[in-house]
Amino acid sequence: DIFADGDSKLLVANADKKLKIYKGTTLLSENILLDTPVAIAVFYPDNRKPAIPSVAVAAGPFVYIYRNLRPYYKFALPHLETDPREAEVWAKLDSGQLPLEEAKGELVAMRDIGTSISSRSQELLALEQPEEAEAFVGACKGKPLIRQTVVTCMETLKKNMEDEASVSMLVVGTEAGQVHILEPSGTRVSVTVTLRSPPAFIAVSGLYTVEYRIVCACRNGHVY
Repeated sequence: DIFADGDSKLLVANADKKLKIYKGTTLLSENILLDTPVAIAVFYPDNRKPAIPSVAVAAGPFVYIYRNLRPYYKFALPHLETDPREAEVWAKLDSGQLPLEEAKGELVAMRDIGTSISSRSQELLALEQPEEAEAFVGACKGKPLIRQTVVTCMETLKKNMEDEASVSMLVVGTEAGQVHILEPSGTRVSVTVTLRSPPAFIAVSGLYTVEYRIVCACRNGHVY
C-alpha cells in the first residue's frame, strides 16, 4: 500500500533497469534505475500518519530509496579495507616507480593467493592491450584507491512492533560476506556482521529491540 490509500500495488524491478508499478495487470508507472536491481523491499521508516512506506531497490553498491515513488535517498555500502600491498603497487604506478608489467605481475600474485583486490585492479588485469592498460592507469592517476562491494540480497526487520505498518529496518547482504542492519531511515549502518561467504538469501524474524534472528543461506553451501 505505497500510497496509504488501502489499495495494494505490485512492484517489479527488472533487468532492463526499471522499477514498474502495477495495479492488477495495468502498468501505472515506471522509474528508471541506474543499475541492474538485485533486490527490492518495502519498509516503514517512521510512525507518521498516514503510514506511507518507502521502497528500497538494491543495485550494485547502492540502495535506492523512494518515497511516494520519487527518489528520496541513495545509501552507499561502506568501503572495504584495501590491502596495503595493493595500495603500495598503485602508489608506485602513480609515481612512475614501478613498470606496468611488473605491477600487473604483483597484482596477479596477490589475487592468486586469495587476496581480495579492488575492482580497479581487476579491471586493469582484464585489459590485454598495453595501450589500453597504460591509458587506464593514466585515467586513475591521482584518484584514491577504494574497494567497493555490491548488494546480493535484502530483507526487512521490524524494530519494536509486529504491526504491518510499524517501523522497520533494512537488512542488506553483500558480496564481501557482510550483513548490515540499517537505521530505520536507511541512511546509516546500525549493526554489521561478517560471514564466511557471501549470502545469497536472507530470512528475518523477531524484533530488533527485543530479540531477532537473521538466517543467511550462503554461496559456500552453509546456512548461518
